Amino acid sequence: MMPGSSAVSNCNVVFKSRLQEYAQKMGLPTPLYETIKEGPSHEPSFRSTVILNDVRYDSLPGFCKRKAAEQSAAEVALLELEKSSEISQCISQPVHETGLCKNPLQQYAQKLNYAIPMYECQRMDEAPGRAPLFSCTVEIGGIRYTGDTARTKKQAEIKAAQAARTALLAVQPTNSQLMVPCKKRARVTETETAPFNVPHSSPQNSRMNQNGEDDAAQEQLSLRRSARIRARQNPQN
Repeated sequence: MMPGSSAVSNCNVVFKSRLQEYAQKMGLPTPLYETIKEGPSHEPSFRSTVILNDVRYDSLPGFCKRKAAEQSAAEVALLELEKSSEISQCISQPVHETGLCKNPLQQYAQKLNYAIPMYECQRMDEAPGRAPLFSCTVEIGGIRYTGDTARTKKQAEIKAAQAARTALLAVQPTNSQLMVPCKKRARVTETETAPFNVPHSSPQNSRMNQNGEDDAAQEQLSLRRSARIRARQNPQN
């Protein structure tokens, strides 16, 4: 099995329940999820924000299901809370030990038609008498992300996935015109790009206009000449 290819369905019941467990043990209000539906009605996408203790945590963009977006937001919250020592004492299993934080990254790659994220780990040179450390790099969409060093290859892969997700969250659009990653956006039709059908002048039209003005002038001149001739033929007594 390739790295990061474990069943995505396993994470569907993990992150929200873990976050709920943390909130209960810390005496915090129940996490509140704000999920936004974007894109056309026939191909919607979802992104979610979870609010815990007045702090907002945003999911990755472009999930095809509402529940998946909420799980992503819960995971982001857990990864941020993991930086404190309190969370390890409040949840039944630390997030970094589950290895599931790589799954939403794989989902994100699949939605954008990217290849499955590839992880490359290498053993770092350690000082004599110290435990070895590993560094891992993950590639997604042609961009490589390197995580912090860890004591095992598995933890190093998770650190790389966290680094990639942090970078992706930092550059995600915040407006409601987010591209739908499940399918390519339909081309804009010609009628949509040209709302007004304004006729444009051409050299041929200019010549026709100019000739029209010349013909009118010649007609006026001809009428004046005819009037003069009639006046000469019928002089007043």
